[in-house]
Amino acid sequence: MSSTGLVERARNRAKVVRYVGHPAGVERVRAEIVDTSGAAAALGLAAANVVDGYVTLDDLNRIAARHGLVREAGGRFVLRATSMDLSVVRELAETATVLAALDLAESLDSRERKVGRATIDRALGQV
Repeated sequence: MSSTGLVERARNRAKVVRYVGHPAGVERVRAEIVDTSGAAAALGLAAANVVDGYVTLDDLNRIAARHGLVREAGGRFVLRATSMDLSVVRELAETATVLAALDLAESLDSRERKVGRATIDRALGQV
């Protein structure tokens, strides 16, 4: 299987929603999610000034409302709502680069997408 195949199969693992919000809320939001903001840096990219992480499908709207987040395509708060057990997501985020690589492989940024796919290819032993 190639990185493209894996990315396609994993595409529906989470519903990705971008928001704008007050900068003062960054740390409060991070405390409520499985924070994967540092994943890009772990894969050799410059650290981005965004909040990026996983929440349960049930918590997505509550977290957005509690922190005054407003949906916007270019927002710097990226919440990935999943039905997967968050303890499993947390373990994947903390112990492996594959989850981060999957997230990057679907990025709108071509550089991030390239790094994500290359990392997946290495993990699959194809490079």
